[in-house]
Order: sequence, then C-alpha cells, then structure tokens
Amino acid sequence: MVHRCFARYLLIFLLCMQAASLSASVPMPRLSDLAVLEDKTGMEDIQSITAATGFNPLSGGTFSGGYTHSVHWLRFTVVAPAGEWWLDILPPYLEDLRLYEPDPAHPGTFVERRAGFALPFAAREVDYRGFVFKLRHADDAPRTYYLRLDTDSTSIIVPRLWAPEAFFANNALEAGLLMTVLAVLLTVVLFNVNNWFLRRDSFTLWFLAYLISLAINFAGSDGFIQQYFGFDWAAANLYPIHVSGFCSLAFGYAFYRRLFLIERSQRILFRLYEGNFWLALLAIASVPLGYFVEIMPLISALVPPMILLGTGLSVRLWQRKETGGSMLLAANLISMSSIGMVFLNLTGVISGGIVMLYSLQIASLGTVVALQLALSSRYRAEHEETLRAHEAARVAEAKAQYEHAGSVRKGRMLSMLTHELRNGLSVLRMTINCQPMDASMIEMSERAINGITEVIERSLQAERLVDGATVMESLPCDLAGMVEAITADSQDPERIRLDIATRPMLDTDLKLLRVILANLIENALKYGAKDAPVQVSVAIESAPSAAVVVTVSNAVGRAGRPDPERVFEKYYRSPQAQGYTGSGVGLHLAGQLARMLGGKLRYLAGTEAVVFQLRLQGVASFAV
Repeated sequence: MVHRCFARYLLIFLLCMQAASLSASVPMPRLSDLAVLEDKTGMEDIQSITAATGFNPLSGGTFSGGYTHSVHWLRFTVVAPAGEWWLDILPPYLEDLRLYEPDPAHPGTFVERRAGFALPFAAREVDYRGFVFKLRHADDAPRTYYLRLDTDSTSIIVPRLWAPEAFFANNALEAGLLMTVLAVLLTVVLFNVNNWFLRRDSFTLWFLAYLISLAINFAGSDGFIQQYFGFDWAAANLYPIHVSGFCSLAFGYAFYRRLFLIERSQRILFRLYEGNFWLALLAIASVPLGYFVEIMPLISALVPPMILLGTGLSVRLWQRKETGGSMLLAANLISMSSIGMVFLNLTGVISGGIVMLYSLQIASLGTVVALQLALSSRYRAEHEETLRAHEAARVAEAKAQYEHAGSVRKGRMLSMLTHELRNGLSVLRMTINCQPMDASMIEMSERAINGITEVIERSLQAERLVDGATVMESLPCDLAGMVEAITADSQDPERIRLDIATRPMLDTDLKLLRVILANLIENALKYGAKDAPVQVSVAIESAPSAAVVVTVSNAVGRAGRPDPERVFEKYYRSPQAQGYTGSGVGLHLAGQLARMLGGKLRYLAGTEAVVFQLRLQGVASFAV
C-alpha cells in the first residue's frame, strides 16, 4: 500500500517535470547586479538608499540574512525587452516587502509598491502563494530597482523574473511538487492514525504529533495556508508557521528518544533529548511575546549536533542489526545532508535559489519516508513476535489441557483398575477362605483371575498404542478362520451364531486383528442380553471398492446401549456397565487398531440390537 502511494506521487512529479519543459522554449529576462545593504536601524528611505555606497554584491542570485531585526535593501537591474515582466519574490512568509520602481514620468524618482504577508491576500497583484510585481517596460533599456525587506521571520529573498507564460508553467511545476510533498506527509499521517487505532500506543502518537506539526509548517511556509485559509491579520497567518516549527522540533526529539530506545537509565542521553524537547516546547512562548528572532537561532543551533548524535545512535542500531536500523540510519543521513546543503548555500559554495528554499522540505520528506519504512519494519517485527507469543501461549494452553485431560484419564483408569482388581481379589479371598473348594468355587476363582488378567492386559495394550510401541507385521490372514478360532476360545461359544458366506484372504497384522475381533465378540457376550445369541457375520462389499466387513451384533442387555458419541472414548463405560468386569479401553483400543490396519470400526446406532461393524480394505483372494 505504501509503495503504491509513493508510486502515484512519483507520477505526479514526472508530470510536473513535463510542464516545466514547456516553459524552456519561452525567452527568459534576467536580473543583474544584485546587491544588498543592511539597515540596522530601519530609518533609511529610498532617497538615502539611492545615494548609499555600502551595497554588497550577491553572486548567487539569492539573499539570506538569517534571523535578524535589521531591514535589508536589495538593489538589482532588470535586463529585459519591452513588454510585461513579472518579478516573483519568495519565500511566501515575508511580512513587509516594498518595491521601488523608477518613475518614467519623473526621472530620478521612484514609485513605491507594497506586498507581503502582512497585507490581505486579496491585495496581491496575482493570485499566487508568493509575491508578484508586474513590471511594464516601454523599451529594452535596463532599469534599476530597489526592494526593501522588513521581516521577523528568516530574512531570505529569492527574486526571479519571468515572462507571464513562463511564470504560470513554473508555478504549476512548483505548486505540484509542493502539493506532492504535503500529500506524502498526509498519507503517512493517515497510515499512522490507522496504526494508532490498532495499537493505541504513545509512541505512534508522538510520531503523529511530529508529522502533523511538520505538515502545518510546510503548508504555511509554502504559502498555502494564507492562499486558501488566510486571514487579514498577519499574526494569524504567521503564528501557525512559527509555532509548528517549534512543535516539530519538540515532538521530533520526543519521538527520536523513543525510537532510539533511550530510557531513564541512560541518564546523559535521556536528559539531552528530554531537555531539548522542553526547550523547544517552551520556546513557543517567544512567538506571541515578540522574541522569535532571538530564540529561533538558539534552538536551530542545537539541531545539527543532535542530528549528528542521532546518526551515531542509528549506526549503533544498524550494527546490532536491529529491525529498521538501516532505514533509521538513512533518515539521519538525509537530515545531515540537508543541513550540509543549507550550510554550503549560506557560504556561497553552491548556488542558492529554489535549492536553498526547498532543500530542508525535500530532505524532511525523505527523512519522514525513511522513518515510516523503519517503523513499518518494526511494527511488522512486533506483530510477528506477538503472533509467535500467541501461538506459544495457545500451544502451552493446549498442552496444559492435554496434560490435564491425561491426568483425568489416568485418574479414571487408576480408579477403574482399583475397583476391578479389588472386586477380583475379593472373590479370590472369599474362595480361598471357603475350604475345601467345590467346582463352582474353582470356576468363580478362574473367572476372577481371568478378569484381572483382562484388565491388566488391555490397559497395557492401550499404553503401548499411545507410546507408539505397537509394531505391525503384515501376513496373509484367513479372516473366517480367525473368527472361528476366536469363537471357539470365547467364554460362551454356544451363544455365537456365525454367518460366513465367503472366506476372504487379506494381508494384515494377525495379532492386531485378533485383538479387535476378540474385543468385539467378548463385549457382545458380556454386555448382551443373557442367553441371547450373538450374531457374527463375514461378508464382502463389491462396491464402491472390494472390502471385507465383519459385523458383530447382540441384543440389548442389562448394561443398556452405549453412548454413540463416547463409545470409542478411552476409559468410557456406561453407568449401567459398572457392575461388569472391564477396563473401559477395549473399544477404544479396537478403534485405534482398526485405523492402524487401514480400516474403520463403527457403532451402528439406531438399530434394535447393539451392532459394531469392522470394515477392512486389501482383500487379496478368496480361500476355497
């Protein structure tokens, strides 16, 4: 999303560059012999200035006097053909501008024309964010003009001379670029508003405060506030620029301190960033008190060393491979380059003009974009860490629930084992005490011993299955023969009715299959109606695929019907079955082993009898 938005802004930039190329073919007039004189008292007038000899030439075509209460006079010569030429003066936040134009009707005298931020926007000669003076020349003779500047903001003047057509083309380019800068800032603001609603953290709020104050400062410095929302009172137009400038510095320090992870334990760094924050915030009071010019240079002087410090801190984060460290380093390097560009401009190493006027804004935009990318990386890392923490918590909770369920199951098993073993041992103790034992006593003892053995054996089989200790060995199996053998070995073979229509052969594990079938037949004999027959059938399904089906059914006995939802649950026994010897793992074990053999064991609910059906794949042949 962020990258698509930036791509749209790049397209706007390219369209603006195309508009600029249209103005290249228009012949351009020029300003020559640009010079400046400082009037420290502000008492000079046009008569004394024309006679003054203290003008200093300006080689770069731009004047920058910094923050001062002095009045500055610019002198320049317009070299242009006859016609109308527009003198464009930037930046847009200069309070009092007075152009002294030679009066052709009275040689040696000048006509005063006024402009500036202090005047209503409607008083401007052109509906434009900056200031335009229309110059009309009857011939191509050079003419010397004087421009008086009196401002409580930065004393900067960028004068340019245009043909009207070239002015409109250039204005479209510059306004488009500046609007693009604001659009990018507002886009980043919207992204972070969304982030704040999602995160609700103070860190994002500090970044939002920094971005919003920066956007207000840009809109005011570029002249858009007065052009579209301006008031006739100059202070109302200037206050947003000056106040937002201090706010952007203050909120920037607060944001960077948190971005660099500086805590109170790092006393020097913490106090340095917090001190600059409060200093910039308190400096806002200088705006209504009229001390902006005195305070702003002091506050601005602290910016380069703090940016240098931030660069060092970002290098440290980058070396530690912290998330977003590379983009944070890029943001600080961009800020350092903009400061260096302004310094080279002020010292005359490189030419001024628009480069100096907008270098800080362009660099600030690059810094904001880099910061947003760094924050996005950090937000993604935090989100992934949160997801990992949630997943770990979910796994831990699931593990705890599983362990709790295992403890419950083991408790049930121990309770069941204790009950069953106690019953069997009670029977044995009773028969031992009854000496001599008759045949019925001996039979009762054998049943008790068999019951104890069954409980222990099935519990051991279930635990081996859980531990993965059950090993499969596939061998040819005569299924019908196995059913007949299990029937013959059962406790009551006379009750079993076999229905074996075919004798399938299949490859399977003989031991595991025997456990399944023995469990089903023994359960039917044990829990079915007493003296009622147990039906066991072996059949072949021809569709949809060849499969062998073993069905075991019995009439409903005193234990009742099993719960269809819990019948294969480990240690489950119906309330009516508590009087019977059993482990509660037989059907659970049979179901698990059926899946291991590639088959399925089902309980057919809704029938008159209690019916279990085992379905196995892999029929190899039929025995003759």
